[in-house]
Amino acid sequence: SGLINDKDKIIEYSTTIKREAIRMDTMVEEILKLSSLEDIDENEMPLEKLNVAEIIKEAVEVLDYKLYEKKIITNVDVHDVYIESVHEDILRVFTNLIENGIKYNKDNGKIYISLRKVKNKAVITIKDTGIGIKEEDLPHIFERFYRVDKSRNRKVEGTGLGLSIVKRIVMKYKGEISVKSTYNVGTEFIIKFDAVTK
Repeated sequence: SGLINDKDKIIEYSTTIKREAIRMDTMVEEILKLSSLEDIDENEMPLEKLNVAEIIKEAVEVLDYKLYEKKIITNVDVHDVYIESVHEDILRVFTNLIENGIKYNKDNGKIYISLRKVKNKAVITIKDTGIGIKEEDLPHIFERFYRVDKSRNRKVEGTGLGLSIVKRIVMKYKGEISVKSTYNVGTEFIIKFDAVTK
């Protein structure tokens, strides 16, 4: 509307508006996803037989540019294990967890991803060398809008809904998720799903 004439300020404010609009769009999308996960009719879920190893590789590929930006090395050690689920849901679980491993990692850090079949379970671990989570925060990390160590991570973009969505999806398929973390050392998520034959 012509209130600002300084070109540098116009660029600065426009960038801020764009960033906040994207953040709000992401938040709305994630709230809608959470809402849909809370209203599940298991009889209407079109399940597919999926190779978890392929979805993990896909998630790493999707996030390749973010890994490159922070010079983070991924160590992916996966074997073919199959589960019954919906591709989009399982891809979201892995992209959310790996993206967290990038956001809260240090430059030149590492992310270790493994997949094994243990008895009748597909066991996935995603471990990073990031800032870790304080012991008092661990019981709350799956709560909506909860951000660990807000003062330290205020520059890290996010809605605080990612882990809530992850847990809801894991529960949707009667899986299990747990977390181990050491502050200033790193965090490890362990997910288990019922495995099926190929």
